[in-house]
Amino acid sequence: MPNSKENWLIDTSSKKQDNKLSILKKISVLYVEDEESVRQSLAGLLRRRLGILYIADNGSTGLELFKEQRPDIVISDIRMPVMDGLEMAANIKQLSPFTPIIITTAFSEIPFITKSRDIGVDEYIKKPIMKDELLSAIFKYATAILCENDANEKAII
Repeated sequence: MPNSKENWLIDTSSKKQDNKLSILKKISVLYVEDEESVRQSLAGLLRRRLGILYIADNGSTGLELFKEQRPDIVISDIRMPVMDGLEMAANIKQLSPFTPIIITTAFSEIPFITKSRDIGVDEYIKKPIMKDELLSAIFKYATAILCENDANEKAII
């Protein structure tokens, strides 16, 4: 039986599996999480699948990394020291309105959800993080980003 964290890759065609992995290998992601054990666990999973992974332990460091590296996708916790994930997300959306931001949190309080939508957060994933759900969200945004990049390249030619 396949490991449940690999279910998002299960397909009848190995070409489709390879295609999903090759798409993820073409993108960069910023992952911001203050809880070390959660950060290390999820970072290990993401490193094996993504092209480039940047990691920060708070929103302030995450924002600085974003400014320096301009990753394709941002994944962040909400409640963190120094700068919370929503403040960081708001700053990122001001700099780069179309960068997909996925928020992960143990809290499902309406004010957080409302504020995240107002900021322009693209996806909201409740902890504990189901790896299938997160990988599917990343794949969805990665596919859109790569399609847009292809369209832009063709428009230049």
